[in-house]
Amino acid sequence: MRILVPVDGSDQSRHIIHYLGALQRLHEGDSPEIELVNVQYEPTPGLARVFGESAVKAAYEEEGQKVFEALRNTVEAAELTVKTKVVFGDMGPALAKEAERFGADLIVMGSRGLNPVKGFFLGSFTNAVLSQVKTPVLLVRKHTTVEKPALRIGVCVDGSVYGEAAVDHILKNHGVAGNDVRYELINVTEPFYIITDSSPDITDEIGSTSYAKAYEELAEKRFHETVDPIAAKFKEAGLAVDCVHLTGSVAEELVDYSKNLDLLVMGSHGRGNFTAAVLGSVAMHVAAETDLPILVIRR
Repeated sequence: MRILVPVDGSDQSRHIIHYLGALQRLHEGDSPEIELVNVQYEPTPGLARVFGESAVKAAYEEEGQKVFEALRNTVEAAELTVKTKVVFGDMGPALAKEAERFGADLIVMGSRGLNPVKGFFLGSFTNAVLSQVKTPVLLVRKHTTVEKPALRIGVCVDGSVYGEAAVDHILKNHGVAGNDVRYELINVTEPFYIITDSSPDITDEIGSTSYAKAYEELAEKRFHETVDPIAAKFKEAGLAVDCVHLTGSVAEELVDYSKNLDLLVMGSHGRGNFTAAVLGSVAMHVAAETDLPILVIRR
């Protein structure tokens, strides 16, 4: 597995390195190939004219190398072997380009910082990166720790291609989380009154009988149709898995349930109306309301 880690020398960057070191000690097998990347702005036309573009880039390169040097003791303490790279440009496009060049399977970053001039808040920075990259992105939070060998990982499934991409990523790379992991497939059904407000044609599917009762039965049917085939795949892979059916506001239910988890996995978009949309505005709400690390899977 190849992991790309944007760093800026902050405490958050050190925390991410410690987190990756703890994860590596949990699982057996080949160690991931890790590249630390520092993003510097492209020289402005004015600076390039006065000092020459190559000279300015050399100065920026030196600043980037100082970041890596400041993190050297942290990397050694985490028992990681890493490569380093200084890249130039705006954060999102620069990371996307480097992720493609490096062949990254995962980008691991914090929720703040990482900008050469000033930090980004979670929403704007996350959206800037997610809008550019196709690589899965793991958001490591300030309080994220790996202190126990047994982890509970929630995977949001909703029947969309984005949810399927999240499942496929987990099945392909489950070893990185260690050997003692319990997965929970989470599906959220919105309340009946929300569905009828947003999708009037749902009454056509349910019929003219007792709408609430019919909706409850249909919700349970859809839940099993969505989750059971995925659970079978996990069991075939020898992974411990539970199926969780929640009812309520998608974001609020995920925030509340995430208190029981060590990691939440979500597709970058979800399926709206009857089955819950995961990510987009929901993801930002979940990220803002919980300290849980979130793995965002792009399709």
